[in-house]
Amino acid sequence: MAFHRRLTDPLSRAMAGTVGTNLLLQAAILVSGVLTARMLGVEGRGYIVLLMLLPPALAVLAGLGLPLAVVFEISRSPESARAILRTVGRLVVAQMGFVVLLHAGMLFILLADAPGEARSAAAFSLATGPAIVAQHYALSMLQGQSDFRGFNLLRLLPFLVNSLAVAAAFVLGGDDLVLLVVVWTASYVLAAVLTVVWAWTRLPSRDERHFAPPLRELLRFGGKGLIGAASPVETFRLDQAIVGVFLSPAALGLYAAGLAFTNLPRLVGLGVGAVAYPSVAARPELVPARRAMWRFFALTLAASTVIALALEPIAGWLVTFFFGAAFEDAIPITRILLIGAPFLAARRVLTDASRGAGLPGMGSVSELASWAVLVPAVVVGASLAGLTGVAWALVFSSAVSLAILVVAVLIASRRSIGRAATGPGPPAATPVAGTSAAQAAHEPGPA
Repeated sequence: MAFHRRLTDPLSRAMAGTVGTNLLLQAAILVSGVLTARMLGVEGRGYIVLLMLLPPALAVLAGLGLPLAVVFEISRSPESARAILRTVGRLVVAQMGFVVLLHAGMLFILLADAPGEARSAAAFSLATGPAIVAQHYALSMLQGQSDFRGFNLLRLLPFLVNSLAVAAAFVLGGDDLVLLVVVWTASYVLAAVLTVVWAWTRLPSRDERHFAPPLRELLRFGGKGLIGAASPVETFRLDQAIVGVFLSPAALGLYAAGLAFTNLPRLVGLGVGAVAYPSVAARPELVPARRAMWRFFALTLAASTVIALALEPIAGWLVTFFFGAAFEDAIPITRILLIGAPFLAARRVLTDASRGAGLPGMGSVSELASWAVLVPAVVVGASLAGLTGVAWALVFSSAVSLAILVVAVLIASRRSIGRAATGPGPPAATPVAGTSAAQAAHEPGPA
């Protein structure tokens, strides 16, 4: 009976829905990626990956962490959603314009010597950036109101629509770079419009008695959470960007194909992390909370390692079956990247679980370490060994950042437990930007 109640409570259903959405999202990305590769070939696949890299990364940077603050403030005071929206509205419009200008400048530099078809496709992609910015804020409002059904459905929508449209183009023989970029852009614009409309209908009735914090406070809060929430590999795809800049579009196409089959271990980390945070935070005493944190970490490391080991021997078959013989050079890249996948999964869970254990700054420490190691390692690896060097650089960066996170958590845990043993008790954990809004506002922290 207790097990049945645990499975059917709202938080469990929300977590199950979020994990399921992640799986569907990755499946949609895999389908569209495979079909795009088969239609455009290695070089065309490289160009479309380059065009898809920039808008999401620029939207996160231009946001300055403000969507994270919107989630937190609305979760604390849902009736103030309209006031919060009025506070951030003008800055959101400015951010959308800034994304377009920065995106256009970067495309002008990166595609100066590209074929005319690639430049035409790039022009259409300029509408994607502001659409992503708008959707980020609308999704933040839904998350802050704990509308996880709408949140999951609408964040999946652009990937699902794009995948279906690409499949239709594949069947009809529409193997044109411009067409596929227009389809991708239209998917995001449609999703942004529907998400904004959905979020608007969820706003509370007008009540002028509710107020929002000053914009500078929201920006300060969001800025503190930005680093911990923006992984250089998962959010900005710095490794792919460097491959596209320092090597070639063809090399980027091969590298993207190699990455396609390394997401399953990472999804384990995202799924376990969603459960680990509230479970660890619900333990009132420090020592049991820290023990649970390490159990989640060990479970994820073991499970993701088993999955990676199972994928290693069939990596060659997977690449050639899904992408075709033209992508055979991506096979060794896939096998190398699978080595680092458990490190990324374990780091994600330890970051989430340590937040629940009252150590919210540990994720930012790990992310900074990842930034510091990844960029020079990828540049050096690309110059010395091409794609193989880039793949090993990513593995090295993942291992180093995980090791730093483990050491930082161990040191912080010993210090806080020592203070608890000599003092009246540790303070309650405070919510952190980047965690689930409902969890941050309502889940109990360690006593």
